[in-house]
Amino acid sequence: MFRHHKPGTEDAPTERGPASPEAEEDAAGAQGEGVVLRWEDTHEDGKRTLHIGVTFDDGETVEFEAHMSDYLHIPEQVRREAGLAHDDDLVVLGLVDGAKVPVRYDPADRQRVVLDEAALHRRALERHINSQRDERARIAQRHRGV
Repeated sequence: MFRHHKPGTEDAPTERGPASPEAEEDAAGAQGEGVVLRWEDTHEDGKRTLHIGVTFDDGETVEFEAHMSDYLHIPEQVRREAGLAHDDDLVVLGLVDGAKVPVRYDPADRQRVVLDEAALHRRALERHINSQRDERARIAQRHRGV
């Protein structure tokens, strides 16, 4: 689950632990929050390389890279359950400079840190569903003349 970045090296971190995204979603570790310091297009459809910084309460900082899509595809069943429009199947994650992102780290070795993609996706989906509900409520109020 965790990526290890040796202090003082600028090499890309190496992957340790489970390699599959499914394994990473269920992996243990402490939760924290990072900030996107900068991002780069990878020239793959919607993919980015994120440079993320994490500052812990004691002032220690860690930087690492994550590679992922800037979009979340909403499965049809989730759209139906949330009452979203049929064509409303993509959510832009907004992974831009300064964006706050959830991370998971090893408390025994805080240099081992990863982007918590599952939490990022849950957060984005919740924000999108709430936004759509708010918009529907505003439209309903306008139709009632409020």
